[in-house]
Amino acid sequence: MEQRGSVYWKDYDSPASDKVLGLDLDGTLIAPKSGAKWPKDANDWRLLYGGSCRTVLKKHVNDGFKVVVFSNQKGVSTGKQKLEDLQKKLDAVQAALAVPMLVYLATRDDIYRKPCTGSWDLMESEHNDGVKIDRKQSKFVGDAAGRPASGGRKKDFSSSDHKFALNLGIRFLTPEEAFLGQNSNFPTTFDFDPRTLGQGLVPPSTVIKKVEDTEVVILVGAPGSGKSSLVRKLFPTYKHVNQDTLKDKNKCVKECKTALAAGQSAVIDNQNKDKSTRKAYIDLAKQYKAKVRAVYMDVPKDLCFHLNAYRELNPRVREHKKKIPPMVLHSFYKNREVPQKSEGIDEVITLTIKNFEPGPFADPSDEKLLKSFLE
Repeated sequence: MEQRGSVYWKDYDSPASDKVLGLDLDGTLIAPKSGAKWPKDANDWRLLYGGSCRTVLKKHVNDGFKVVVFSNQKGVSTGKQKLEDLQKKLDAVQAALAVPMLVYLATRDDIYRKPCTGSWDLMESEHNDGVKIDRKQSKFVGDAAGRPASGGRKKDFSSSDHKFALNLGIRFLTPEEAFLGQNSNFPTTFDFDPRTLGQGLVPPSTVIKKVEDTEVVILVGAPGSGKSSLVRKLFPTYKHVNQDTLKDKNKCVKECKTALAAGQSAVIDNQNKDKSTRKAYIDLAKQYKAKVRAVYMDVPKDLCFHLNAYRELNPRVREHKKKIPPMVLHSFYKNREVPQKSEGIDEVITLTIKNFEPGPFADPSDEKLLKSFLE
């Protein structure tokens, strides 16, 4: 088995082709024969759809398809799964299917893990003998389709397989469709769709007007709501006060005071989710006879989760860092107090997802990643 970073692959004599039949592994091709939720060992598996699975794969091979398995196996990096056990299982599964195939195992939360397309990109660029893949003819089969519970079937654990296919722009099928010929209803729309980011944009610069007077701008928003990007675009001359950098609220207040004393406006780039946090800056502004504006980032929680993932996956962005724990985002949305003029704020400006302005991008691949499903 070969490796690059967190992704492993093994090629079982897979030929190059301009069309790909992509497949998930667990819950699509195989399931624990013990009936347990998780396999007990390397031998605890069975072909989920038996002979029909072999028949469908062989037909695709005969029709010129390259068969490629893309499997998320985070258990390898967490120590719950041994790589050698996985390889033993893959060898046995391939022997049972008796078709040439290429297998990728994504072992961490990074660009190689579905729904991100890093494993596919690696296959297309380096493991297909330079043959360009026709995505209109290609397809992907997976059980993580985001389906609700129906009849005796439990709801899908995620929609990562479906979103993987959407990111690639290829046809998606559930295992029941591909191997049994059954119709399958799965969601075709999502509450949050990153592919639409920037559509119908109302630039924030049209909502937040420039002022000549000294002021304090208090940003109110969850991590990943676009605050720091807004600072760079609209407040480049203001003193940028950020607790991630200063590590302490008292230092933030002191930094703001220093700026106001010098006649410089300040922008407070923290969560500022409640009145008590904002009060220190409002009091300072009044002390120095500066105006106060609050910019409330009223954006969906899903956008914050998406941008949180994007910052971790893209090393080129300024805010590149590990994901903020989900509980921090949930806490903001649970405990936020929407800023009000009654706090002593001169103007409250509300920005929504329509005001989220993607970019600028250092590379076209950055925009592609931002507008892809990442979770």
